[in-house]
Amino acid sequence: MDSEGVSEELSEPKDYTAFRLSGEMHSLVYERRVKSMSELLDELQDLDADEGVRILAESEGRKKLVFVTRHSGRYSLGISDAEARNGKLVPGKKMSFREFSDQRTLREFLSGVVAKPLTAYVY
Repeated sequence: MDSEGVSEELSEPKDYTAFRLSGEMHSLVYERRVKSMSELLDELQDLDADEGVRILAESEGRKKLVFVTRHSGRYSLGISDAEARNGKLVPGKKMSFREFSDQRTLREFLSGVVAKPLTAYVY
């Protein structure tokens, strides 16, 4: 918890549950925590078009949420202020976007903003 009593955990994924015709339930959301910067870079390199990574970052003295996706070899980042709601960090109302053509420039950018300790999830 920080000085404002806000957990530095990212908000939990919403539990979207679907029912099969048989009545069996299954979750539509899968997330896996990334535990190190090297694992994060490996995950970013291997992202499929329907995957993404959510990362807690800090920039200009403010907590941010960075959402990274990859398509056609390019990385797209959505960056939002992290707002505290119900003791969790969630994206703010405004989002800016950046694009990187290779992993080297993406790595350089992320190394300057990723909060320590690393808090990131592949979804």
